[in-house]
Amino acid sequence: MDKDTNKIHRKLSEQRKENPSVKKVRKTCTKKNKPDNIARKLSFYFTPLVLNTNITPNEITLFWGIISFFIPLLFIFNNYYMNIIAAFLIAFIFFMDSFDGNVARYKKIFSPKAELLDNIPFWFLIIVSGTLLSWNSYINHNHIIYLILGMSFVINYSLSELLVYNGMVMKALKKEKGTKTADPTSHKKYMFLKKLLLWNPNYMVYGLIIALLINIPEIFLWFFSFSFFIHWLTKYLYDIKSYFI
Repeated sequence: MDKDTNKIHRKLSEQRKENPSVKKVRKTCTKKNKPDNIARKLSFYFTPLVLNTNITPNEITLFWGIISFFIPLLFIFNNYYMNIIAAFLIAFIFFMDSFDGNVARYKKIFSPKAELLDNIPFWFLIIVSGTLLSWNSYINHNHIIYLILGMSFVINYSLSELLVYNGMVMKALKKEKGTKTADPTSHKKYMFLKKLLLWNPNYMVYGLIIALLINIPEIFLWFFSFSFFIHWLTKYLYDIKSYFI
């Protein structure tokens, strides 16, 4: 019995050594030159719980991805309480997005399929939510401007995302062509606008959650419709100047 007990204690001791600390997870999973958002900071404390399990990053992504496809359905009710539920669910999947990223970085599991699996639910959530929220605003205020606003938001957001991913193609062409690097002044102006107009998925999620909680989704649609219009236009001009001129 003593030998068996010692084996069990030895095994448990080895397992405890294998369990990474929050500090180690934070050091391993923190992106260089990128500040951690609220969700990522919180996710560091939960990541060690699954690192020694068979749970994969793709399984976590699939879990929150399924939830994200159902969230826009709550906006069909055009009800404040449903908006609150949607806001909390959006915050939850935002946390889970950081959570699966930590698991992937710690286990060094990367694949193009995983990135696509990660982006599709988010694109769907933003585009469908923006469409339904603009329709609700049209019903509530009885003004066609909100339908136009919804279309503007969807178009500008889609163009913005397309140009961001098109930037990868631009970089590949730049390497083949051997073009000069971007003008530092243009880059500084672009980065200034990026911070000023909140061209970051994190800020967009924060904005959507706040707009839902204060029950004024029109603020979200107005601001980010304008913001993404400036973004795709600036991004297009910046890429052309950087890679082709």
